[in-house]
Order: sequence, then C-alpha cells, then structure tokens
Amino acid sequence: MRSMLSFRIRQNKPREGAALNFYATRTGVFDDRSVATGSLFAACTAMALRVDELQGRVVHLERALQSNRQIGTALGILMARELYTEEHAFDLLREASQRLNRKLADIADEVTVTGLLPHFDRPQH
Repeated sequence: MRSMLSFRIRQNKPREGAALNFYATRTGVFDDRSVATGSLFAACTAMALRVDELQGRVVHLERALQSNRQIGTALGILMARELYTEEHAFDLLREASQRLNRKLADIADEVTVTGLLPHFDRPQH
C-alpha cells in the first residue's frame, strides 16, 4: 500500500466511530475527484448505517407494541374470568413470568390462548 484516502463516517452515536478507507498500490493516485467521490461514498455509507439503525428500532418497537397488546388482552381475560383488579392480574402475570423463568409476553400469550394462568408454585406466607 502506497496511498490511502480515509473518510470519517458520521453517526448519531458519539462513542462509536467508523471510517471508509481507500487504498492504492501507487503514490499520488488520489486527486480532488477521488476526494469528492469518496465523500459521496462516505455520505451514502452514513445514510445506510442510519437506515439500518432505524429499521432495527422499528422492529423493536413493533415487538414491544405486540407484547403490550398480548399483556393487555391477558389482563382483560384474567380480570373478566377471575374478577381480579388490573393491578392484581398484572402482579400474577409478572409472578408467573418470574417463577417460570419465561417472558411476560409468553405468559400473556398462553393466558390468551388457554384462558388460564400457567401453574406455578407460590410461596407460603
């Protein structure tokens, strides 16, 4: 390697850095046109990284919304069937999740399908 042209990739994450590097086997091959072209590539790369980050956020939010709906449905089922308050129904879902070592949304999904809270041993007071 005799020449290198490097561009910083700007990101929204201040503690993370990225660079786009071009290498050549001869010296003096990078001119103003190379710099302009590299700048465009760097800008496009930054945009692609941002799009990827935002798509990941969208997927996360969609999952969170679906989980929230599952939990709300399960709460409604427990409240209607057992005449629990919303707070008590949620406490039972949470406790089942913790004792069975399963995600709260999975417990809620089971309640939605079966109409019943999965069995778990409750400590004696």
